[in-house]
Amino acid sequence: MRRIPLTFLLIGCAHIQSAVGTDAPFKYEFASPEMDVDAPAPVSEDMIATLPLEDVSADEYAAFQAEAGRLSLHFERHCRLLADAMRQHLADVRMYENAIVRYYGPYKFYGVGHAYQQQDGRWMIRIARRFDGLNRRTLDDEMKTLRHEMSHTLGATEQRIGDEWSARDYAYRCA
Repeated sequence: MRRIPLTFLLIGCAHIQSAVGTDAPFKYEFASPEMDVDAPAPVSEDMIATLPLEDVSADEYAAFQAEAGRLSLHFERHCRLLADAMRQHLADVRMYENAIVRYYGPYKFYGVGHAYQQQDGRWMIRIARRFDGLNRRTLDDEMKTLRHEMSHTLGATEQRIGDEWSARDYAYRCA
């Protein structure tokens, strides 16, 4: 009978989130996929540059096109609108080989995607293929990031405002 409580303790500990030490003291990685952090804009001292931009590979392009097709038949209106945005902006998607690593205070963040609008109104969408040299992201992970970043072209914000969908809602509810 003593083994049962120990088993529950071990299972419970496996789900406790804790900071993972990095190469510098007092810098930690947020590893939970559930977090949606609004970290302040980075400054040059707290960002580690990633590799140069690359074109979307043939496999990625096919997967992104298929995702737009799937979403065009989705029962949810927001997801159908996202499909239209994907078709319109897919040519503006570029890939980073690794995530952009940012240090903010004692924390380390991995930026796996971002979108921004240029002055001419063109949207630039960036997605990371890997967290780092050892941890590749799956195509499903990349598509979740694509849904999140493309939703910004529809006006989605990071955090939900009223009944409007957030970028996180598009990423998960259109899955």
